[in-house]
Amino acid sequence: MPSRLASLLVQDGLVSAQKMAEAFQRQVLRGGSLDTALLELGLIDEEVLVEYLGQASELPPPDPPCAEPGDTPPSQWLEAALAQRYHVAPLALDGGALQVAVVDPPDRAELAELSRTTGRAIDARIVPEVRLYVALERAYFMPPPSRYAQLAAKLQRLAEERARDPLARRAVRRQRATEAPPPSEPGAADAPAISPAVGAASLVMSSMDGVPHALPRVESRAVAITPLVPPKALPLRLGMETLARAVDRDTVLVTLCRM
Repeated sequence: MPSRLASLLVQDGLVSAQKMAEAFQRQVLRGGSLDTALLELGLIDEEVLVEYLGQASELPPPDPPCAEPGDTPPSQWLEAALAQRYHVAPLALDGGALQVAVVDPPDRAELAELSRTTGRAIDARIVPEVRLYVALERAYFMPPPSRYAQLAAKLQRLAEERARDPLARRAVRRQRATEAPPPSEPGAADAPAISPAVGAASLVMSSMDGVPHALPRVESRAVAITPLVPPKALPLRLGMETLARAVDRDTVLVTLCRM
């Protein structure tokens, strides 16, 4: 899923390829998930990240919390040992279905096993890694690692400043770069055109602040640059080495997608 998440965010111009490479490097050095590195670096708002996690994993985000006084504690819906074993956290109980937080698309066999063990249908919902630790703390009073406690506090401050729920669903305005801007100078219409693929990549890569903008018009290349990436999925270590040697934007983008 991390490769698909990175591809979607770079493709839609929400995170530049250079910043995405920094997030991958942070993930390598400090561990954790890619979404944790993105949030720690402040590269994307959490509510936007939740939407893209849903797209990348093909899982829905959690429903807004609606617990009322007197509700059964989450710890009674799911034992702590089971939550740790299956790396999930209980979120809500809707009829006979138990809604649980996950950070990766879960294995169907494991979900079926958890359903048989609990006697309830399991409704998996995708969340950022930090929210899984927050949910575990609320359910079982398990203090999260200091790294995630600090990140959760930072996100809470941001949510209070903006007066909105970071997990509430909202429409995300995507900034997809699809084509180069039309020529505006006389005679430019007869100039060689930049291919749509190169134009889109140039628009995305030229953005350092998350907003794609046009690069100056350049002459078409006689020979297209071939990304220096092996034609297969890349292990993280090899991908980072390739990024360190990359000299063109195409190589950076394709490397991130294949990582």
